[in-house]
Amino acid sequence: MSVHTATQHPGSLCYMVRDEIHKTEKPYFVYFPVDEFLGAKQTNVKFDYHDVGPSDIRGKTEDFKLDECGFEVVEFHSRFKYEDFNEFSTIENDYYTEVSDFLQDRMGAAFVQIFDCVIRRRNDQFPEKQFQNSDVQPVRAVHIDSSRERKMRRCKRALEDAGIRGGGRLQILNVWKPLPGPVRDWPLAVCDYRSCDDSDLTLVDQVYPNHYDEGTSLYFNSKHQWYFLSDQQPHEAFLMKMMDSDCQAADYCAHAAFPWKEVVKGEDMRESIEVRCVVFIKGDGK
Repeated sequence: MSVHTATQHPGSLCYMVRDEIHKTEKPYFVYFPVDEFLGAKQTNVKFDYHDVGPSDIRGKTEDFKLDECGFEVVEFHSRFKYEDFNEFSTIENDYYTEVSDFLQDRMGAAFVQIFDCVIRRRNDQFPEKQFQNSDVQPVRAVHIDSSRERKMRRCKRALEDAGIRGGGRLQILNVWKPLPGPVRDWPLAVCDYRSCDDSDLTLVDQVYPNHYDEGTSLYFNSKHQWYFLSDQQPHEAFLMKMMDSDCQAADYCAHAAFPWKEVVKGEDMRESIEVRCVVFIKGDGK
C-alpha cells in the first residue's frame, strides 16, 4: 500500500518534547485539577505541535489492515441508540456483550474480556481547558494507552481469571466509534504502525482521581504517517491494536484527536465511545 493513496488535510498533532528533566524525573500527567494543592503541577511534560496533515481514507479503508497498519475501519451496526449511552449500566451489561460478540466473530477469538470504557463528550472550553471537573475530553497528545508491560500483565490476569490455559495469541484491541455523526469536530487520527519506531516511544505516569496507570507517549518523527476518516458515522468504528503477542504483526496504533473543522452553529461537538478489550485467539501460539 502506498502512503500517498489518501488526500491530505491540514491538522496539527501534539507530540511530547524530549526534555533534559526526564533524565532524572519520569514524565507524568495528572488528570484532574491541581490548583488547590500548593506547588503541584499538572504535568512535567512539554509539547510541540506539528502540522502532520492527516490523510483522509474515506473510500480507501480497504487499503488499511489491522495486522499491517495497527488499525482498520470496520462496519459495526450497534442496536443501541444515542440516548442509550447515557446509562452506564446499559453500556456495561449490554453494549459490552455486543462488542464482545462482534470481536469473537470478526477475530475468531475464543475469549474476549472488556476491561475499560471511555466516553468523551467535548465541551466548549476544550482544548484551552482540558483537566476540568467535567466530561472526559478528547486527547490531543499522541499516545498508545498503557505501557506494554502493564498490558501483558492485564492479558495474563484475564486468562487466569477465566481459567484459560494453553498457547494462543493475545491482543489488546480498542473499538472506537462516534456516538452522533458525522464527526467533523476533533476527529480521531491514527498512525500507521509501519511508520513508527520503538525509539519514538516513552513511558509516562498517568494519575487519575481514583487510580494510577503507566501510559506510552510519542516523540515527533517526520516519518510518521497519519490518517483519519472524514465525516465518520456511528456505524463506522476504528479497530485499533494496542498490543499483540504475534511479533510478525503490527503491535500498536498511536492515535490522538486533531482539529479538522470548526464546529458551526447547529453541529454537534464530538462525542465518542471507546472500549478496550483483551482478545485471545486459541491455538495461534505466537
